[in-house]
Amino acid sequence: MEKQRMDTGRKLSRTGLLKQNMKKILLSLAFLLLFTNLSAEEADTETPAETPAPAPAVTTRLPRSRVNVIIDMEAIFVRQEFLLTFIVEFGEPEEVHIIPPILHDALTIEKIVITPREIEQRPGTRPRPRGAEPEYQTIVEITMISTQIGQMTLEPFLIETPDGIITTNSMILHVRPSERAQVQPTLRFIWEGAPRQAAVGDRVTITLRYRTLPAEGDGIQTPPPSFFMPTVPRGVLLSNAQISAQERQNGVVLKVTLIPLEAGTFSLPARVLTQGNIRFEIPALNVQLTPDSQKIDSTGELEDTSDTEETSQSQQTFVTPVFTPEEAKSEKSFTLSLPIIIIIIILALLLLGLLFFLITRRLSKQ
Repeated sequence: MEKQRMDTGRKLSRTGLLKQNMKKILLSLAFLLLFTNLSAEEADTETPAETPAPAPAVTTRLPRSRVNVIIDMEAIFVRQEFLLTFIVEFGEPEEVHIIPPILHDALTIEKIVITPREIEQRPGTRPRPRGAEPEYQTIVEITMISTQIGQMTLEPFLIETPDGIITTNSMILHVRPSERAQVQPTLRFIWEGAPRQAAVGDRVTITLRYRTLPAEGDGIQTPPPSFFMPTVPRGVLLSNAQISAQERQNGVVLKVTLIPLEAGTFSLPARVLTQGNIRFEIPALNVQLTPDSQKIDSTGELEDTSDTEETSQSQQTFVTPVFTPEEAKSEKSFTLSLPIIIIIIILALLLLGLLFFLITRRLSKQ
């Protein structure tokens, strides 16, 4: 009896200890949860870090190659060169390539110059260690000109480096009327209808046309065709041809007929002509002159084509295959033997079919 009472007392004391331990564990968990919630609320009330504003001029996917754009929007005047500069944070100019966009009709790119430039010591930065190699960046200078007054959009340029492709933002250009009375207007021309090659005795018509027509408000009067007529070099006949009203309206200022007299190269150097304060820039022209316009037909006889009528403006000299009598004979024999070869192949296939049929029949009898 006493033993049973002792066992019961032990069980009750153990139950009491277990309850006390459970209370301590629950209190610890409650304190831990409360501390966690307070820490989370403090983290939420902290001021978020300010994100850096995007570059206003250039967007790029590359972390290492950055581009800055420099352009003086106040210095863009009609018919005057203005400079667009890209500063590329990449030190190898030979590996930097510029891909221009499709430009507005009134915009032209005069030249693109890519040069390296040593990075100077920036204020507040640690001085460069003695003997360390200098760092470089690439400067891209694009000279442009506008022949029209007003607002126009310059689409994004693509700048290609070994790191990838950087795309610049589009820009709105405000082209102003010229404020410099002493500036000399420059008009540029192109040659049209000039072939790469022409044969002696051929007649080729070549025209000189405005690259961009002058604006009506500019007050520029086109000089007569004789003003643009070049000095005739040796070995050719060059005559002034009549310009139609439609051609004149399309900007044609000179139309000449070229007749080569001897083989060689017909060459006109680039020229700059002036009339008053207007400057006319005419590009160079080169045409290769072949010995004559005679060619050999397939029978080996000469066919004279020197009396051919006027060729079209864009006609070029095409070279046709010429065979010697021996080559022509071998070509003819090969053409005749081709049907014989086909017949032999067909007969061989028939014989193989017959042989296969006989072998199959013999095996089936066995």
